Amino acid sequence: MLGAAGCVVLVATLPVPAVVAGAAVLAVGVVLRWWRVHRAAG
Repeated sequence: MLGAAGCVVLVATLPVPAVVAGAAVLAVGVVLRWWRVHRAAG
């Protein structure tokens, strides 16, 4: 719970471009993970 609160505080204090860049990096990571898992299963 403390980690989630820290994330909220961090996002609230960061500039918008930094939040957008972080979300983009997370999205790329999720897509690559999904692709690797499905490629290995197929």
